[in-house]
Amino acid sequence: MRKFLTRTLALLVVMTALAGCKKDTETTAPEETTAENNAGTYDPDFTGILDDYGYLKGMTAAECVEGLDFADIQISKSYAERISDSYADYVVKEIQTKLADEVTDRAIIAGDLVNINYSGSVDGVKFDGGTAENHEVTAGSNEFIDDFLTQIIGHETGDEFDVEVTFPDPYTNADLAGKDAVFAVKINSIKEAFTDEFVEKKQSEITELTGVFGLNTVEDVRKHFYDNYYDYYVRNEIVKAISEMDVVKNVPEAAANYAKKALDASAYTQYGMTYAELAKQSGVTDEQIEAHAYQTACGEIIFQVLYEEVGWKIDESEFQEATGLTDNTEMIAVYGKGYIARNVMYKRAQNLLKERVTYIE
Repeated sequence: MRKFLTRTLALLVVMTALAGCKKDTETTAPEETTAENNAGTYDPDFTGILDDYGYLKGMTAAECVEGLDFADIQISKSYAERISDSYADYVVKEIQTKLADEVTDRAIIAGDLVNINYSGSVDGVKFDGGTAENHEVTAGSNEFIDDFLTQIIGHETGDEFDVEVTFPDPYTNADLAGKDAVFAVKINSIKEAFTDEFVEKKQSEITELTGVFGLNTVEDVRKHFYDNYYDYYVRNEIVKAISEMDVVKNVPEAAANYAKKALDASAYTQYGMTYAELAKQSGVTDEQIEAHAYQTACGEIIFQVLYEEVGWKIDESEFQEATGLTDNTEMIAVYGKGYIARNVMYKRAQNLLKERVTYIE
């Protein structure tokens, strides 16, 4: 029902990190908070700030910026591809972990999910971080150094044996770089490989687990989650880049008010408190809160430049899709039609900007 509200929270999280609104230690939101146990008040109605189409009232965003060129946003295509591929690997392994059947009648083959114990040593001396129990790995993959996980292929449950590898040079631990190591390994259990046959056999369970229909092959699974993460990453990079742009000449009162109110909307929806209260619980100062609100306002102005350029007008079907409701009467009465419309335009803008930014290797 309130899924459209999540976009500002995502912007809040990204821009907070960029604005430096944290202490040296990582901060997290409280685990259990409700509106009842927080004293902050919040008025969710945006009608005084936004018109019915989601535009900030009383201002023209194009007049507030100078030197704005969305092509200045650069996104590393190779990095986006690499982390999207890693995410697809992660999803496959999660599905395999939860749904694959245990194998007891054959040796390990490439792609099997294998539970192992291992203990590594160099020159007969064990080293920190080289020992683990009940660790799940994919046979034949490059999750571990060298050809470690290729060497477990052919072994069976209960086997104990040594794996010999060489640490790469350079390596994160300089003391191990280039060193030969021996790992004592025990195979605890084996789960079936993630193959087309597996996907076909477990199709209904995969659908229930992921919420995605029509995944018939390994390629279908990998492509769906690769594409989803690639899209997520690019969108996120666009938002971050816009938050860093130094092109806003002035911030009208409407933009400043909207930024503070939108941050409150997201924080209150998620945690039952205003953004300032949430931020202060994480050790953020008043000055940092103000700086973040200003930066958020700048980002909203830049996005509205695009809204004005295209001249979007949101229709009723898009309102319904954004809220997940056939009847929007109550939602509009609470938030105002403009707030829903602006969130729809925000997603549209990200899609459009994916075609305007510059992709580099």
